[in-house]
Amino acid sequence: MQALLVSGLRAGELLRRSWNDIDLSRRKLMIQESKTGAFEKFIGPELAGWLVIWRENAKGSDLVFDVADLRAALKSAVKRGGKRITPHDLRRTFLSFGERIGTPIVTLKKLVNHSTKGDVTLGYIIPSDDDLRHWAEMIERAILAAAKGDSSVVRLQRHVQR
Repeated sequence: MQALLVSGLRAGELLRRSWNDIDLSRRKLMIQESKTGAFEKFIGPELAGWLVIWRENAKGSDLVFDVADLRAALKSAVKRGGKRITPHDLRRTFLSFGERIGTPIVTLKKLVNHSTKGDVTLGYIIPSDDDLRHWAEMIERAILAAAKGDSSVVRLQRHVQR
């Protein structure tokens, strides 16, 4: 769940990632299948660091996230953490923190792969990779700083049907 929170990605965009989709040296994920088309998702250094650790513990799996049933995993998190949340709540949180720290709207839209086609002016503004990487890091920092007061992170586990 923490990866959804600090990336702002849709659950399906994140959970379908294979290790081949990740370029840690450039801190980006390649998303081929998305609601609005393929794109490159820039991430912050903390998520990049988590991915390094998770890769070491991947046990030969090609998929980054071994979550077969997201709903069951979220129910487990509710039991352990007490608050019901949805993947989209995490996406809204990412966007809210981005707005709160002053991320330019075009950059914010690009970071979550929202269309800019509805506004001609927004379509002309093209943030650089460095801009996207910078703001991904700033949003990640803001979210993690706010979370420091409560260090109880619930790790999603693969749901086993019994």
